[in-house]
Formats: sequence, C-alpha cells, structure tokens
Amino acid sequence: MERERNAFMREKLYPWMPPNSFVQPIIYYRLSETIRNTLVWKDTNSCSDKLDWSEDLMVRTCAELTITQTESDQWLVYNWDSHHYMEGNDKILQILDQWRSQKTVRQGLLLLTQEDPDLVYEDILILFKKMYLHGHFTKLDHHPNKNMSTDRILNSLSV
Repeated sequence: MERERNAFMREKLYPWMPPNSFVQPIIYYRLSETIRNTLVWKDTNSCSDKLDWSEDLMVRTCAELTITQTESDQWLVYNWDSHHYMEGNDKILQILDQWRSQKTVRQGLLLLTQEDPDLVYEDILILFKKMYLHGHFTKLDHHPNKNMSTDRILNSLSV
C-alpha cells in the first residue's frame, strides 16, 4: 500500500521528483506541509484578529507587495511579510492604487465609490478589512489632514 501511495503521489503531485530520490514523496509532503503550517502559525501570531479598527485610520498600500497578472487575466497580490496572497480582477488594483498615497480608510472608500459607480461602499469596506488584516495595507501613525473634516474633503473633490 505504501508503494502505491508513493507512486501515486510521485505521478500526480511531484512529477518532477526523480524516481530514485532519497526522500519518498510522502516524507516530502509531510515536510512541505509542516513548513506551510509554520508560516501560517507565524503570521497568525503576528496579526491580531482584534484590530484597532476605525475608518479614520491613516493607511497606505504596503510596500512589500508583488502584483502579477495570471494567465486567466486575474491579478495575484502577494505580501512578502505576511505570506498572504489575494487573487482578483482589476477592482483589486483600483483598491490598492487608491492608497498608494496615504489617506484614511473613509477617504479612500469615498473616492473609490465616486470614481466607479459599480463599487459599493459596504462591499469594498469588507474587502479592505480583509486586505488590511492580511497586511496589504500599512497603518500610519500620523494624520496630515487632522483638522480637515470628511465633508470638507468631499467638497474639495467635487470642485
């Protein structure tokens, strides 16, 4: 049974593995899964589910992202710090581009929904929170427009 399992794994999972390799496919599988779980464990401990959350957070897009277009015309966004990735369409790029320069979550969401009427504020907020939780955005400590209200910002955008 072990021989059949290793033959199946070598054929389906690891066709690149030489037939006379020292490490059996089942051992390689266990090692690789252990490494993946270790990365998940490290990230889970470094990223709290209980976020200090507010739409007034000043954020910008994380500098540690790699963005690649897939063969299916989707975009793969990978974070080198947290090892999280997200796959999506052009809308994900719109969201990331919105915070290339720092602004509050609310400011970015309002701008996005004004620029693209197909985007719904609440839906983008849910996606943004997920991306924020996985490290796609960096929280900044200062707020350059601290005295500027959201109404004044919206009025200045509509001019």
